Amino acid sequence: MGGILTLTMNPTLDIGLDVERLVAGQKLRSDTVRREPGGGGINVARGIKRLGGEVCALFAGDDVMGAQLHTLLEERSVAARRVPVRGVVREGISVWVREQEALFHFVMPGPDLSEGEAQRALDAVLDHEPCPDWLVASGSLPPGVDDDFYARLAGAARERDIRFVLDSHGAPLRAALRERSFLVKCNRREFAALVGADEPTPAEVRELARGLAAESGVRALVITLGADGALLTTRDDQVGFRPPRVEPQSPVGAGDSFVAACVYELATGGSLRAAVHSGVAGAAAAVKTPGTELFDLEEYRRIREQTGEYTDT
Repeated sequence: MGGILTLTMNPTLDIGLDVERLVAGQKLRSDTVRREPGGGGINVARGIKRLGGEVCALFAGDDVMGAQLHTLLEERSVAARRVPVRGVVREGISVWVREQEALFHFVMPGPDLSEGEAQRALDAVLDHEPCPDWLVASGSLPPGVDDDFYARLAGAARERDIRFVLDSHGAPLRAALRERSFLVKCNRREFAALVGADEPTPAEVRELARGLAAESGVRALVITLGADGALLTTRDDQVGFRPPRVEPQSPVGAGDSFVAACVYELATGGSLRAAVHSGVAGAAAAVKTPGTELFDLEEYRRIREQTGEYTDT
């Protein structure tokens, strides 16, 4: 299995609460408090570890909250390296309201990073030993980091023969597409914004995806489609994968679970088709878990067996 390094520029300390109901103007007391290390790349690393892979999670973090994230990752047997920054790691708060059977997820913007701190993170990736076979950059960029950061990372990875996988959106994703990444993943809404389409039909998504894959030079473009699975597009192939219908509890963590299962499959020698097949199963399994939980391993394996492939011309 090739070495995997994940990068999280805007990590999160996820705090999970449970309350009976939401009532304005009152103290709402939670029976439990859950603290989890979060943020795109960190969640991907946790998912890869759960599948049995070896991975290191590199993240930008301060000496207090960032150090706490490092400890939480170590407690989950996930190798981690912290790039020191001054700004305090953000918190994300998820509140499960039992009366409504609904999850409310509050996400903060993250600290401002200086140009020097962003460069320090980039250098930490390039200086990582041993040099990884796979580099996964996932999640938003914090304030202060230029939109071309992922593009610079993609270009540097290509020069070092590192296969670069990106899960982002907006201007950072648009800039990175020019650097011929190995795999780029976005959801349906992010893809529509990327190509300037307003609620494209499934046929339009397929056509636009073919055009973007050819124009950008990306090896594989993956568009996740919620309950409809995901669409894989390369220069020579286009295929979709659809999971069985599941009873959803929370969509939080589905995207990161997708990337984790996808990259694990690739790193263990699987094809692109097998990787997207696995990613769809990982996302569907994550949807069945409460709060910010990632996928259950046994549920992932069961769903993967029931996930089907389809092609449309």
